[in-house]
Amino acid sequence: MKQADKRRRSQKRACRVLILDGEEVNRQFTQRVLSERGYQVNCVAEGAEAIGLFRIACEHGQPYTAVILSLEALDDLNGLEVLEQLRLLDPGVAAIAAGVGSANVAPVDWREYGFRGCLRRPYGAEELTAVLEGL
Repeated sequence: MKQADKRRRSQKRACRVLILDGEEVNRQFTQRVLSERGYQVNCVAEGAEAIGLFRIACEHGQPYTAVILSLEALDDLNGLEVLEQLRLLDPGVAAIAAGVGSANVAPVDWREYGFRGCLRRPYGAEELTAVLEGL
């Protein structure tokens, strides 16, 4: 393995990603793809849980490198509402909007809300990896 490839894999291992999605199949797919690529991944189905994990990570000096937030309606808070709360904990949070363009999501300009990237459903492994590497 080339030195540059080893360095990239090492950097990815240090990358922590938090995923908020109400659909189990989406959480499983995203976690599998990112874990296979060396990312440390936590998945949750509810906004309050995402905020709690994010807060604990910040308090312990192990912040998430990125958060992927579903814009689809969840049982408690949607991704936009969660992002507002995460910004109170870390104004520089690197958030990715998931579900943009989905039939279940009202049209929204993700950039206007401060997301740094977006994933349009259905998305594949390459799109997922590309948006994270583009942060």
